[in-house]
Amino acid sequence: MARKENVEAMDTLLRDLCHPDVIFGGKLIVFGDDFRQILPVVPQKSNREVVAYSLVSSKLWPQRTKFRLTENIRDGQDPAFSAFLLALGNGELETGENVYVELPPGIVRYPEDESNDPINQKTELAFPKNDLESYKPEIITTRAILTQ
Repeated sequence: MARKENVEAMDTLLRDLCHPDVIFGGKLIVFGDDFRQILPVVPQKSNREVVAYSLVSSKLWPQRTKFRLTENIRDGQDPAFSAFLLALGNGELETGENVYVELPPGIVRYPEDESNDPINQKTELAFPKNDLESYKPEIITTRAILTQ
């Protein structure tokens, strides 16, 4: 999840470019995810401090229209994983402020053959291995891997 400062900066920019009196300059912005499960990464902060950096703590949050999904599509396909996500989102798997949550068996899958690892394949496609002599800094500045 994006930090609230980033979203507020985007709001300011769009107001400057489009309509100054309308949130996000009148542009449709869609935020998706379960905000109970996805928080911004803020190193060395407590859970309460991390929530203070999140979008739900922004001055923009009360002004947004929120839709809630009522049917869990994943539940029918993988009820065990769905129950795990729900317990994680409700904070039922945590025993303290800064703890690791143990993943149930079967969620983490390691490839049998490292050459067939989809993460390695995508990384090598975006960032091919170059020797140091032919390395160009543009390779880092012009490419990215976006995930959710």
